[in-house]
Amino acid sequence: PIVRRYAFSERCSEIVDSNVIIAEPHSEVTAVLIYDGEDDASGFGCGLTRVLAENCALVRVIQVQTMNARSRRFSDFSAVIANGARVELTRLELGGADIYCGCHMKLEGDKAEAKTDTFYFGDGERTLDFNYIARHLGKYSKSEQNAAGALFGRCDKLYRGTIDFIRGASGSKGAESETTLLFSDEARSRAAPLILCGEENVEGSHAASVGRIGEKQLYYMRSRGISESDARRLMVQAQLESAMRALADENEKERLRRLLAGRF
Repeated sequence: PIVRRYAFSERCSEIVDSNVIIAEPHSEVTAVLIYDGEDDASGFGCGLTRVLAENCALVRVIQVQTMNARSRRFSDFSAVIANGARVELTRLELGGADIYCGCHMKLEGDKAEAKTDTFYFGDGERTLDFNYIARHLGKYSKSEQNAAGALFGRCDKLYRGTIDFIRGASGSKGAESETTLLFSDEARSRAAPLILCGEENVEGSHAASVGRIGEKQLYYMRSRGISESDARRLMVQAQLESAMRALADENEKERLRRLLAGRF
């Protein structure tokens, strides 16, 4: 994969990055963008990633954000997807004080595909704001939006997922799902799924669940010698592991596991 690491420090408190990926027909590329920083350095990040996936190309973009609690992040992702091409975006949002992430997938060609996987971890006074749009223009196109995360403290999270079927996108399918685990009575989670339909012959679905770990799940784990605190940590760890499947670097995976354990 192509790997780019943007590190905040006392000498570099602001980072603005603009990335353009052009995937030629039948090509394949994976890009990993890591946003990190020193523990005592506050930062401001503003990033834009644009993708053009030409016919039958495959593009994977993985964004890993582990900035500290004094940092703010604005991130926007957009893709134009041609006939038979596929674009996959994986976002791991584990840090930062205020996070604003946008994503616009334009499925322009026939049988174009788009998939997003997002994992977030919010605690303290953090603000998490996500706005994802999949716009279907080509016939038999397919989109999938998946999001999962955990909220602690007084964290405020808003997730908007939109599937837009434009007239002419017959035979297309779109799905959106989100699962949020709450670990505080003061944490706030809002979901705003939306399906817009200008074409009759399409399939759209959305699902959102917000709540605590079920008593039956906790009882099952406790009956096998797992404490309640460990059971909660394992549930969140499972969400992270699922989101990290696209990340091939085992050292980076282990760093994220340690970071999550410390945050938990």
